[in-house]
Amino acid sequence: MLMRMLKTRSPNLKFVDNPKDADIILKTSELRRERTPFSLDALGKVEEYELYLELEFSLFDASNNILLPQSIISSTRIMPYDILQSSASDQESDFLYEDMEREIASKLFGRITASDISNNFLKKN
Repeated sequence: MLMRMLKTRSPNLKFVDNPKDADIILKTSELRRERTPFSLDALGKVEEYELYLELEFSLFDASNNILLPQSIISSTRIMPYDILQSSASDQESDFLYEDMEREIASKLFGRITASDISNNFLKKN
């Protein structure tokens, strides 16, 4: 999703396979998902889950100078849960995770294209 957003919002951006050919290197972790009970009913059954999605990333120039130190972007949603409709809840959680991925991609795009990052890159190169 992030690659698609970068290509759409920055059509002049060129992606390369070899980091040695890059002016800027974005290092990311795998998206980390968590789903934990958020609230329980009187019988102790889950009524809501908290969905959490996290991405760690850092940005370097071609000389391996840090442009943006390791950072974390995360997103959280609360999802109602009904055991009688568990398949619908699974579909809803998939939809919410997709929405959270879009949010993280948008936040990451904003962060790596911020003027302080551009200025830092220009100073070092």
